[in-house]
Amino acid sequence: MDLKARLSKKERDQLEMLMEARDPGHDGPMHSSLPRVHGFLTAIACGPMVMPSEWIPVIFHDPDEVGWESKQQAQRAMTLLMRFHNEIVADLEPPGRRYSIMIDRLGDGADYVDLAGDWCRGYVLGIGMRDDEWNEVMEAPELRTAFLAILTLADPKKLGVDVAENSKAYQALLDDLPNCAFEISEWWRKQRVASMHGSTVTSPSGTVRRGAAKVSVNAPCPCGSGKKYKRCCSTLRAV
Repeated sequence: MDLKARLSKKERDQLEMLMEARDPGHDGPMHSSLPRVHGFLTAIACGPMVMPSEWIPVIFHDPDEVGWESKQQAQRAMTLLMRFHNEIVADLEPPGRRYSIMIDRLGDGADYVDLAGDWCRGYVLGIGMRDDEWNEVMEAPELRTAFLAILTLADPKKLGVDVAENSKAYQALLDDLPNCAFEISEWWRKQRVASMHGSTVTSPSGTVRRGAAKVSVNAPCPCGSGKKYKRCCSTLRAV
């Protein structure tokens, strides 16, 4: 199986069904929503390192518990999920900028409403995996607008945005979400590049940090994908 192959619509539907099999009551954080998973994995892909062993249980709602119908079903679910993750990582890479968000569409024909709430809530859940590191980044002036769009659509009522009464403002924020996600991803990428070169990195709060120890480009990637570091999470290839 090619883990770099993009999921077809049929495979995306299958992944969502496998998520629902793990969480039929929609009690888990993902609510069996693929747009929410897409937002979650976007934050995971572009932000600080989070190991698959940490984020997979969030998506599959405690996958180690009894619940899969068979070993084959569990393997299929994991394969589809890793391909979905790799697809998002590839879409965020410059200069192609293929990245787009997944939304929920309510209604038929010309009478429909696009909702990005689940995607944004997923992104916020991804931020929550590394709160301390993300909180500093969210203070960066150049990213304030990007984060505001995501946080607003994650909980419009909390910030006083009524979708029905402010449809144009809501749509404008929704249309800008892919660009917001890419801007944040690029900010993190530049920090990782500086870190790989052993440069000092100044955080938004003014703290100066020494870059992390270098990882051999031919070593297995720390994310657990099984690929070489230079073919996976290393950002040096994009410089």
